[in-house]
Amino acid sequence: MSENGKGGLFGRVIKSTALVSGIILLCKSLGFLEKVLLGSIYGSKEQKYQMDIYLAMVTIAVLFYDIVRYSLIPALLPAVCEEREKRGEKAAWELASSFLNVILPVLAIAVIAVIIFPEGVLGLLFPRLPGGDAEQETKMRLAINLLRIMFAGGFFLIAGGIAYAMLNSYKRFVAPALGDFTFKAVGMVPLVAIALFLNRLRPDFVMSSGIKMVSWGIMLGCVGLLGVQLLALRKKLRFYRLAVNIKTPASRRVLVSAAPLLIYAVFYFGRRIMDIFFAFQTAEGAYSGLDFSYRLIEFPFRLVVEPLGYVLFPFLAALAVKRSVSPLPRGREDELVDVLMVALRGLVLILLPLSIGLFLLRQPAVVALFKYGRFGNVELTIAPLKWYSLGIVAFGVDIILMRAYFAVKDVVTPVALEVLAFFTNLVLILVLRGSMQSAGIALAFTIARTAKAILLFAFLKYRFGTIRWRRNALFLSKVVPAAAAMGIVVYLMREFLGNQLDPDNKVARFAMLLAPAVTGGVAYAASIFLLRVKDVRDLVAMIRPKREAVQEKKGPLR
Repeated sequence: MSENGKGGLFGRVIKSTALVSGIILLCKSLGFLEKVLLGSIYGSKEQKYQMDIYLAMVTIAVLFYDIVRYSLIPALLPAVCEEREKRGEKAAWELASSFLNVILPVLAIAVIAVIIFPEGVLGLLFPRLPGGDAEQETKMRLAINLLRIMFAGGFFLIAGGIAYAMLNSYKRFVAPALGDFTFKAVGMVPLVAIALFLNRLRPDFVMSSGIKMVSWGIMLGCVGLLGVQLLALRKKLRFYRLAVNIKTPASRRVLVSAAPLLIYAVFYFGRRIMDIFFAFQTAEGAYSGLDFSYRLIEFPFRLVVEPLGYVLFPFLAALAVKRSVSPLPRGREDELVDVLMVALRGLVLILLPLSIGLFLLRQPAVVALFKYGRFGNVELTIAPLKWYSLGIVAFGVDIILMRAYFAVKDVVTPVALEVLAFFTNLVLILVLRGSMQSAGIALAFTIARTAKAILLFAFLKYRFGTIRWRRNALFLSKVVPAAAAMGIVVYLMREFLGNQLDPDNKVARFAMLLAPAVTGGVAYAASIFLLRVKDVRDLVAMIRPKREAVQEKKGPLR
């Protein structure tokens, strides 16, 4: 493929990523508002246990969606694309229908079992609930009620994950993102109602039962997410069949691929359960602080990395399908490596300054964003954020590399390394939590995730033949000094404003966060310009490909 063609392809990827990122920005904005409202209402010493338990149960519900998206989509999507390419639309949906008709009943039985017997799940996962003034029986009753609500919602999220895969197979990315937005927007309605009205009119109800009302909002958000995605698929649903055929070669390939991917997802997201388990054994409010700090580093991940990964994956999968259908043109493998390396360098270009900036501005960020009302978790949020922020680059690179391996149907390497990362994380938590408490959980995550990302990148040479060592080294030799210069500017501005402004003033809080961030961003951009980082020009050229490349498009992505 020509340079123009390659630029046009990656230009489409970047533009689609930008559309999805815009919607995710709205989602994350709502997510920050959710955390602010939760902290201001349930952040007092007496109510911290409610917030801890609520956030833990929400995490469990969202795990359903994430496990489906990270295991079933990489297994199903390439096979669906291949069936559509070789045998047509009907065959693609026959495969998807069989998969759906097998997985949903099994998961429905599991969900019903948990709803009927929640005590067993809680006893296994969280034998000790977080502290607080409430009796253990009261905390257990609350956990049981919330777990039942969240698991019921998790079933709709599972179905939404399958719909997500089908939409991605058509290279449709906006509709799934709108489903995520619906989940967040609908789920926040009860919380906003509590903050605006009930907290003033019925404070006793809010303290005793309000968190259950908030949980029902999450349940309705799960239903809304599935509804939006089914609406987007409405013209294609006529191909769905209530039949199961797992004897076809395509079905067997999906099942064979899904098994190791499911192992991958269980270990990858099982880390969250591990975090809850150990955080519940430390100080009250520890898990809330851990969750709040993780959401801060998750912001660039959700805004940039995840959209890029989901948009890039179908393109890489489609290229793999073409290689299997027709003889591979000379240089195609190099094209895959080039596109992947441009994506990785672009991520580092964005995430490295964010990592340094958040590390230096962790206290102003927590105070400005969350310290409202009854929120008393400032220190318990700052401590893990210090270590989480250092893992942002590795976190992002890990996701993109994982999808690159999956796109070329190598599931063994990322699965094996994820299992290794899980147990590394576990051992490090056991070593660090005694002296560092919840901060040790964050540091363990950063070390394990960084080690895994380094190994994934190093093993690329054996999978692709080259990883452009010289080009990448030249890139880092310019970006790292630029990020270091930015860090110095941020530090000096932070210290200067810290001596000049009153931290109790709300306007001053945001000034202490935004002024160093903006100044540092300008310094970083100027350094990148002065050092002539070539990848910036490459990315701009790919976003605006030449006329010849534009004419190759089949039409705008939806």
